[in-house]
Amino acid sequence: MKEIMAKENLKPVSTRLDPETLKAIDQFVAKRPYWKRNTVINQVLTAVFKNFKEGEIYDMVRYEAYSYEDVECKFEIKSKPVI
Repeated sequence: MKEIMAKENLKPVSTRLDPETLKAIDQFVAKRPYWKRNTVINQVLTAVFKNFKEGEIYDMVRYEAYSYEDVECKFEIKSKPVI
């Protein structure tokens, strides 16, 4: 079983977010009052850095929202069989 980091171990950081990205995060959180914005940002980044290859993350960093390049994305949690 994987260990989940306790909340008290989280490190505060400051970052700048695109207003459209922040709006999308806030809209996502508004539908899920049991999660805070910080939790969503942390979990998305954790999922990316634990499950994507370095080259895929590099492509995400280079992504320009207004470019005409095609993008293919998929992230799926597959359930483990119950024994």
